[in-house]
Amino acid sequence: MILDDFNTLISWSLASFSHLPWRENRTLYRTLVSEIMLQQTTVSTVLGRFNLFMEEFPSLSDLASASEEELTVAWKGLGYYRRARNLRLAAQYFLEEEGGVIPGDYHRLLKAPGIGEYTASALLAIGQNKVSLPLDANLERVLARFYLIKGPKGPALMKKIRARFQEELILKEMHQGEVSPRELSEAFMDLGRMICSIRKPRCIECPLKNNCKAYEMNEAEKYPEVSS
Repeated sequence: MILDDFNTLISWSLASFSHLPWRENRTLYRTLVSEIMLQQTTVSTVLGRFNLFMEEFPSLSDLASASEEELTVAWKGLGYYRRARNLRLAAQYFLEEEGGVIPGDYHRLLKAPGIGEYTASALLAIGQNKVSLPLDANLERVLARFYLIKGPKGPALMKKIRARFQEELILKEMHQGEVSPRELSEAFMDLGRMICSIRKPRCIECPLKNNCKAYEMNEAEKYPEVSS
C-alpha cells in the first residue's frame, strides 16, 4: 500500500533529520525564517547560520525592527540578500496587518511581501501541519517520478502537480488525514535531497520504490523532463 510506503519514508526522515535546528523547538516564526533561508541555499550552509540568526532576532518584532546593517551581518554567508530584506518586510507586515500573528490562511499569507506560493504552502503544511503542498524542486521531482507526471521541469509542471493535488488525484492519504502534512512534506524534501537526486537517483534505497511508477518502468532519470 502507498500509505505503508509513506509511513516508512516518514520514519526514515524522522530518524535521520529530526535534529535539524528548525525542526527542533518548532515555531511558526522559526519555520518562516528557515524556509526563506533554505531557498537557493543548501542545508549545510543554513546549518551554519540559523541558530545565530535566531539568537539575534528571536521574534517577529525583533526582526521587524532590525537595521539594515544588523540584518546584513546576521545574513552573511547565505547570499541573495534580497531574501533577508523580504523576510524583514514580511515580519513588519505580520506585525502591522495581522496583529503579530502569522496567519493560517493561504491567501492572507500571499499578501505578505516576499511570500510566494511555495512559502505560503510551507507555512501551512510544515509550520501548521495543515493540508497543503510546499512544492519545491525536490517535491516536483519526487512526485513527478512517483506518480509518473509528464512535462518539462518548471512552472507548467508545478502547476499540473498542484492541480492534481487540489483535485485530490494525488496524495489522497494527506487529504484524508491518514498522514501528517508536515512529516510527509519534510520527508519528501529529505528524499529529494538525499536519494531521489536529479541524476543517478539511488532508487534501490528509496522507501517509495514499491509504488513508484518511474522506478517500475526503470525511467526515473527521465522525470521530470529537462529542456535541452
